[in-house]
Amino acid sequence: MLVPRTLAMLLASTLLLHSQAASACQPCPKVLSLAETVQKADLVIVGKNLTKRTQPDTEPGGPDEIDVWIIRTLLGEETKKTIRVNSWDGMCPYGIVADGGHNVMLLKRQQDKYDAVESGCSVKTYPVKNGIVDVEGTEMSLQNFTALVEQYKSN
Repeated sequence: MLVPRTLAMLLASTLLLHSQAASACQPCPKVLSLAETVQKADLVIVGKNLTKRTQPDTEPGGPDEIDVWIIRTLLGEETKKTIRVNSWDGMCPYGIVADGGHNVMLLKRQQDKYDAVESGCSVKTYPVKNGIVDVEGTEMSLQNFTALVEQYKSN
């Protein structure tokens, strides 16, 4: 009688631990629009992730922080050409997750590094190719995107 009860308790605790680990990444209650993100951003750049992936592609997650080369500053000021940016928090992509290409990155200063606005519950990156920004399927020139960002920041 004691063995089945102990096994049942062991099974219940195992299920509880696995269900907590599976739901460790909390979804955003609301994701900010581009306009809302720009309003809260300290820095908007075109940048390139210089950090190489450290674990196999088959494993979830990525580096805690990445080094980003600032190619062009669209909004805000930063004197450094390379900045440190939060990326993954364990298995959760709350920060900036960017491939090795050029990306617009919308950033908030956090002491000596940058992070995504609103802990990632915002617009984080847009890919840039040949001076064209892909804004959720709509392509616009980098010049037009910069003007849009400046307009949102001034409102």
